[in-house]
Amino acid sequence: MDAVVAALGLKNAARSTWADGIQSAYSDKVFVTQPLGEWILAAGCCLFYTGDAPADSVLPVLRKLSEQFGEAQYFLTHRVVEAHVWARACSGRLMRGFGYVGESGEVTWNQGTPTEVELELGEAILQFPRPNEDHVMRVAAAWSVNPCELESQFTEPGLGQVGVLA
Repeated sequence: MDAVVAALGLKNAARSTWADGIQSAYSDKVFVTQPLGEWILAAGCCLFYTGDAPADSVLPVLRKLSEQFGEAQYFLTHRVVEAHVWARACSGRLMRGFGYVGESGEVTWNQGTPTEVELELGEAILQFPRPNEDHVMRVAAAWSVNPCELESQFTEPGLGQVGVLA
């Protein structure tokens, strides 16, 4: 967890309960979980991509994290504008990146070969996109861990860390 906090460049990082960490993630901070199986999650509204295309701000971070940790993934869902993004990099190389904004009906990122789970969701989602939050969570579950199912998968209480992006 400390290595992820350092790699993200979080400042003023402090131990945090899950309840306080998630609350902080909805403001201007990032909550980094303790290890959940093989994964450590980082959550925060400030991790929302910037600009018009997710690749511009997400890809450099994914590459950096995957070079250091072997693999890094990014998942985003935003109900207001219906933005949905998933991306995965291994050893500094993007394997898959997909983004869609329902408000404009625009695919904002479609790079790499669709994965098995995406194909199971249906070609129509990729060609005539209408992905939703459930699709993002299903991709997350297939690639690593579904954040909506953490309580049923990881029952040991633990502390994470909360910090501010530099």
